[in-house]
Amino acid sequence: MKPAHAPPRPATRRKRAASPSAEAAALQMMRAAQRLAKAQDSKPVSRHRLVTVVKQFKNGRDDLTALRSQLAQMRDAVDDTLADLAARQRDPRLREAYAQADEARAALVDSGDVVPTETMARRLGVTRQALNKAKEDGRMFALPLRGRELHWPAFYADMTLDRRQLEEVTRALGALPPWTKWLFFTRAKGSLGSRTPLQALKEGQLQAVLKTARAAAER
Repeated sequence: MKPAHAPPRPATRRKRAASPSAEAAALQMMRAAQRLAKAQDSKPVSRHRLVTVVKQFKNGRDDLTALRSQLAQMRDAVDDTLADLAARQRDPRLREAYAQADEARAALVDSGDVVPTETMARRLGVTRQALNKAKEDGRMFALPLRGRELHWPAFYADMTLDRRQLEEVTRALGALPPWTKWLFFTRAKGSLGSRTPLQALKEGQLQAVLKTARAAAER
């Protein structure tokens, strides 16, 4: 009598480990991003995203296609930044333009129109965490100056302005870059009678400012 065959074991799905080369690439990208983050005006490369990708590789996540796609996107961002930095070095006009921009931003800090995080937190009587939460929620914005240090528009702590109105207008500006938001608040607008949004807010023109902000966000 032939021995009975053992029943087949149910198939189990094994996690595919990430290839060492993929993890090494992610780590190399992280180091590149850290170096590039020190270059003022460089295109932002999210270190948080890089760290997340590395952790996913280390944990053996099997969605390698999506992870490789993320790596490719971040590699492109780093390549674009390197190309941008190289162009600055080659073109004297670009070097001069960036130098003038750096001087203007330094003057902005010296004038007190923007202040570092600790100063803003003290003026508003809130914590750094509360400021970061307001930024994440889109109620406030901060400007990257002097490397990775953030500076906040001093008008958020201006006692002649309603902070809730400022936050409402900031939200209306949506995902515009921080410097674009700064220019919105501080440049005169024809739609506001050649006044800046800050001046218009002081004169009680919240709805007109909101309308202008929404139009700017939709361009």
